[in-house]
Amino acid sequence: MSEMLVDGGVSEVTRELEAEVVCPLCGALAELWVRGVQSAVEGESIDAYRCPGCDSVVSWPLRVPEGLYDAIYRNAAHLAGYSRYARYARHCERADKPLEYLANQEDVYWAVAEVLARHPEARSWRIVEIGSGLGYLTAALRAAGYDVTGIDISSEAIAEARARFGPHYEHQNIFDPDDGFEGAFDFAILLETIEHVPAPAAFLSAVTGLLAPGGSLLVTTPNRDAHPRDAHWRTDLPPVHLFWMTEAGVERLGANLGYRTKFVDFTDFNRTHRQTVSLSDFNSTPPAILDTTLRPRAKIPFRARVMERARVYRPVAAAFRFVYDTARPRRARLTTRSFSLAAVMSPVRPPLPNDASTPTS
Repeated sequence: MSEMLVDGGVSEVTRELEAEVVCPLCGALAELWVRGVQSAVEGESIDAYRCPGCDSVVSWPLRVPEGLYDAIYRNAAHLAGYSRYARYARHCERADKPLEYLANQEDVYWAVAEVLARHPEARSWRIVEIGSGLGYLTAALRAAGYDVTGIDISSEAIAEARARFGPHYEHQNIFDPDDGFEGAFDFAILLETIEHVPAPAAFLSAVTGLLAPGGSLLVTTPNRDAHPRDAHWRTDLPPVHLFWMTEAGVERLGANLGYRTKFVDFTDFNRTHRQTVSLSDFNSTPPAILDTTLRPRAKIPFRARVMERARVYRPVAAAFRFVYDTARPRRARLTTRSFSLAAVMSPVRPPLPNDASTPTS
């Protein structure tokens, strides 16, 4: 039988030989949702499967081309959806309060600041950012007084982060971490990471190995619950993103690993950031961003460039975005949810003998 090996030693059978797709989040048998979804790589496509158990969407096959992420980091400034990360890194390098700057840009950074602010003891935590990329969030958290180390599997990303922000970054494979990393941290941050890995349960289990007893983690991922159910695939094209998860899927994933999950409420963020969701064009997907050699295949669309730049300039940008969104038909404003979900996963304390606080049946 022809097989391929994916991160973490998990073997996945190729699409041609596999008739059944089991949801890696909750274990239910997934159903074909959309055949032939555009891939991020020119000339390729995948099939999308919907899980009836948790309503998450899974791309198939779960296959990541070798060198994909080094190519993305190398060309981030020229890729739609990634150019803003290069801009964030430049701004954080010179901002007086880089964490406040980031929290004002996107929901996921706001969620990080919000969760840590609610825990005054967090300033004594040893924190690891997994998938630290260009390094700006780790740098912003350190500038705000937190003890943070950034790790990434991309050697190019780590080299750039060190060159720009200093030595607080390590090139690590969490399935085989260096000595001194196991059990070394009290809190882990995984922003927009688990949707990239073919085996999210194995990945989070490996993350657990980096945590001290009682350690917790903050996981964010693009939120399928923020969109109409008829939408086919409104997140980064596979194989960049392999999953489009729901809250139920993330909750089941955490529960299977012994975590209790609490989701961040984005009401306060949405009061000051007008976020709207399209209620039409459910089957539309953007064009491929990479050619067959994993180089950028086209310039960033003009509208994408304008909207990304508009994030920085307030209050002029706020007025511009309000008019822009209001003028577009069939849109609804988000309230408690956001385009990313943010889940704080804490270990479920095992029952102790004669523990009066433990419910009994």
